[in-house]
Amino acid sequence: MSPATKNAAGLTLTVAKVERTRHFTRVEVTIKNNTESSSITLPLFENCVFSAADGTTLKADDFRSQWSQTVPPGAFQRGTITFPGHLPDTATQARLSFSHIFGTFEATAISVTGIRLFRP
Repeated sequence: MSPATKNAAGLTLTVAKVERTRHFTRVEVTIKNNTESSSITLPLFENCVFSAADGTTLKADDFRSQWSQTVPPGAFQRGTITFPGHLPDTATQARLSFSHIFGTFEATAISVTGIRLFRP
């Protein structure tokens, strides 16, 4: 899979990898806070979803994820967001969305689209 990236509000969010396990979908994400003076916060609980074009939506599991929700100014972080369940086998692309970005007034939400899904 080639990475999918979205820039918004001084934030660069990249989906580097999607892994499907027996019970979960794991999404490896990198985040870069390009601002000079503001920490940006992207909490998972009731704020992060992984979805397919048919409307199937998975909610992030904050407790099973390896995710630091606050990114200091100028910092780069990597994390893994875990979603219980799977998108349909017919889905070829997905979207990772955060409903709210905290710490900036330049944007209220961010979505990385065009994430290619490969099936074994």
